[in-house]
Amino acid sequence: MKQILLLMISLVLFSCNQEKVSTLSTEEGMEGKVKFISELDYDVSEKNGAIIKGEILFRTNSRFDEQGKQVEENSCDQNGKVISKVVYLFNNKGNAIESNRYNLKDSLVQKFVFDYNNQGEIIERDDFDGEKNMYHRSVYKYNKEGKVTEKNNYYSDGSIDDKMVYTYTDGGKTVEIKYYNALDSIVSRTVTKYDKKEREIESNFYNPASTLWLSSSNKYNDKGLLLENIYAETGRETIIYKYEYQYDNTGNWIIRNKYANNQINELTEREIIYY
Repeated sequence: MKQILLLMISLVLFSCNQEKVSTLSTEEGMEGKVKFISELDYDVSEKNGAIIKGEILFRTNSRFDEQGKQVEENSCDQNGKVISKVVYLFNNKGNAIESNRYNLKDSLVQKFVFDYNNQGEIIERDDFDGEKNMYHRSVYKYNKEGKVTEKNNYYSDGSIDDKMVYTYTDGGKTVEIKYYNALDSIVSRTVTKYDKKEREIESNFYNPASTLWLSSSNKYNDKGLLLENIYAETGRETIIYKYEYQYDNTGNWIIRNKYANNQINELTEREIIYY
């Protein structure tokens, strides 16, 4: 259940900055011209204060062009076999216009097609299945500052699925998102705060009665990497996640240890190839 909620948080934060999908660049703070990143997640334990690395759980490979745009991402099993691949296509302005997902047989299973306005903002995303049949559409509206104010989701027949309405305060550093269902009834509300570097520092999730049921807060290190996340769900134990990093000679992290309430939780290693 907690993993599902964390996924929901990720989707919320992504939707807050949906227009940034046009760049699909290497993560903020990367040093140098990155060509390839391979991330390996390991099963991990701790014995007598030492971290014991177990078997590989998952592997993700990402490729980037010389402008730093992600052109491909592969998800692999423990043995390195590709089980899913996503390929991105760009227009001459550098905006991603297609995202194509393939299965382990290299057959298309899903396609996203993006459309932009003259300001380079996404105004529509059409979702297609492996047979290239459209099954979903998202339409975006913006304010004069270029921030998303509304996202409406539709089924293929044009009927409404749901919508999200965004309100910005504090100079754009705080955004409230209200979620509505097809009957235009509010389902939930999220208030997220950002620092001066546009990093998410706090998110609070409310039910339709405006009762807080989940909160998440973040701290970052000098490189802008996540240092601490406090995850508090009503009626459950608060979890404090902490992160430790080791870096390569270019200044990018190559080992990340994640702790949950001071117990080792994840170990991720990265191989980075540069241009």
